[in-house]
Amino acid sequence: MAATTAATVIPADHAIWARIAAGVATLLIAVARALDFGARWRWHLNMRARYAILLDRVDKVALLPVNARSDALGQIYDELSKVRSLERGIPGSGTASTVQQAGS
Repeated sequence: MAATTAATVIPADHAIWARIAAGVATLLIAVARALDFGARWRWHLNMRARYAILLDRVDKVALLPVNARSDALGQIYDELSKVRSLERGIPGSGTASTVQQAGS
């Protein structure tokens, strides 16, 4: 935002600095859009947390009595299937809208 503002308010006498500021603004906007810091960042953090929870649950299965382990592993597998189905919905990838439409 500062680079865009600078590019517009720099006087015509200093045209080279206005061009540099415009170039910096263009680069920063392109990087921000390409990486989509907002939605993708939150999505990846959310998915990482979901997988970490599943891994913690897998580690705790060994602490359960032998007769309860198969049920616990079945529940973990069901949760894993749900989490894996979310992987197609990465924001900004073009597949998120088709996943929502298919689920509707």
